[in-house]
Amino acid sequence: MFEVTWKDDMKFSALTEVRPLQIEDTKKILKVAPLYWSEHCVECALPECYKTCKLYNPREDGKCARFSYGIFPNSSFSGHYQYGLDINFERWAKLEAYWPKKPTMVSIRFSRFEQKALKKFNSLGAYLSKNIKLDKNKKISNLFSWVTEIWNRLRINGLFKNSPNALYMKFYSPSKNERSLELEIEGDRPFFRKKILIYPGWNELSIDFADLSTKFKGIGRIRLWPSDDKSIRLIFTWLDLVNYNKQAKLKSSVNQPKKVKCVCWDLDNTLWSGVIGDDLGENVFLKSGVVSIIEEFDRRGIVQSIVSKNNYDTAWKKIEELRLDKYFLYPAINWGLKSESIKSIASELNIGLESIAVIDDSVWERDEITNHLPMIRVFDPEELGTLLSKDDFNVLISKESKMRRKMYQQESARKSISESWGSNFEGFLESCDMKMEIFHPNNSSHFDRSLELLQRTNQFNLSGRLYDKKTFEKFLVETDFLHFCVKVNDKFGDYGIVLFGSLKPINNSLVLEELVMSCRVAQKMVEKTFIYWCANYAKNLNKASLDINMNITNKNKPLQEALKSIDIIDSLDKRAEGKRLSINLNQKISVPKIIKIVTSEH
Repeated sequence: MFEVTWKDDMKFSALTEVRPLQIEDTKKILKVAPLYWSEHCVECALPECYKTCKLYNPREDGKCARFSYGIFPNSSFSGHYQYGLDINFERWAKLEAYWPKKPTMVSIRFSRFEQKALKKFNSLGAYLSKNIKLDKNKKISNLFSWVTEIWNRLRINGLFKNSPNALYMKFYSPSKNERSLELEIEGDRPFFRKKILIYPGWNELSIDFADLSTKFKGIGRIRLWPSDDKSIRLIFTWLDLVNYNKQAKLKSSVNQPKKVKCVCWDLDNTLWSGVIGDDLGENVFLKSGVVSIIEEFDRRGIVQSIVSKNNYDTAWKKIEELRLDKYFLYPAINWGLKSESIKSIASELNIGLESIAVIDDSVWERDEITNHLPMIRVFDPEELGTLLSKDDFNVLISKESKMRRKMYQQESARKSISESWGSNFEGFLESCDMKMEIFHPNNSSHFDRSLELLQRTNQFNLSGRLYDKKTFEKFLVETDFLHFCVKVNDKFGDYGIVLFGSLKPINNSLVLEELVMSCRVAQKMVEKTFIYWCANYAKNLNKASLDINMNITNKNKPLQEALKSIDIIDSLDKRAEGKRLSINLNQKISVPKIIKIVTSEH
């Protein structure tokens, strides 16, 4: 379900009409646990940001509009509802919904009725707020929204439980360029993160519910936002937990003609002549023309993998000797069923099974694949000479498509990016390959972003001081302060500048006076790593301690809790407005190795 109350009819009517190229088939979905999606901001620091943020664009209820025209029901599409949900993400926009621990499944019919009822309920709240003059702060509409949120939590965590099969997403991108979304689920800590590649036209993704943890503390949240933080229009037809009607799903997939996005190669007597396991590669040679075909698939943006029954170490060693290893993503070299290996590859690549082709010399293996996965296209190696001219492989070639393999490699390094780490939080963070760059702000973009953080962030703000442009300019040029910006990136993408800190040498101490951090990297050990870095920085200046001046407020409790978790910090004294914390630098300071630190002058 989606919060459609605050849609803007005038802005939407000015758009170019988009019509889908296929009809949605709802028969493959048996039941749903509808998530209630609403409009949010990744840098939200309300209510102060309503006054200080230059991006603040008020909706009718006073909240910030981060979608160009709200969440708009587009009748040219259909899916879960008899319309698609049309959204144009602006900068910092995100979709967010409550994430249940034990979801209750309902029929599509009931879910559609519920969406209509909630739409009317919230429209009533908006009408009352608009027409009652005393309700200037829109308290009535906010109350109706709160009741809706509570209802959804109670309904989705109902008495009758039956586990969903998957989180199912289907959406249409009118853009001609490839983009990506970030998907994150968290409770008291993030436990699932995935980058979702967006292709022009239809996109479909199913994530097994078994891979999504329901064992967490606190209130669960699921979020979606553009990876590059730039504007993008998407029309969602499904974004829910579902139970599949397996037979209908299989049937509908067969009837969807699609271009090939991935080619899976067999090895023995397919990629090469001979059997690698019989002579350990001594008499194994690449088949004629194979390299040029692999290179042309790569140029066209058709990614490639391996599905072979072999010993992994022996076969992969030969692939490396032939210098072809860079072309193959998620190689499935094992003794299991090839149909199961193909399912795993499709899951890792975030593509539908109907967009995969397999080249295999064995009639038995081709039959096994098509028997279990009839939507898969299979080819005999005898057809290699004509594959490139087939319409299945005649795909649109763009700058992005030529880089597609490299994008996947940077994204995953041939590891599953969808693995749920459960309680192994540090293991999850290590798998993200996080890097932190610390530098002095020295240009206008550094200045603007640092001020933006200070003006917007409440939960991770050490001092809570308010700065405008003039006071911040004056603060930056004060000679007795050392100012730092922190950039963070991981294998999912670049977060940009997410932290600003200011240190002041006082006698035998270095004092942290300002620390402000974006909530988009909350619970990722960024602030902890920066504190440890500051301690080592102070130690290198021959200081005896790193002191932290903290102004305690009701809003910066998350930062208070984060500092409490750093065992090398001692409480020095309490002041009227807050607390002074201290790190004795005579002790050994070992920076956590989860995030790699790079320092630069920029």
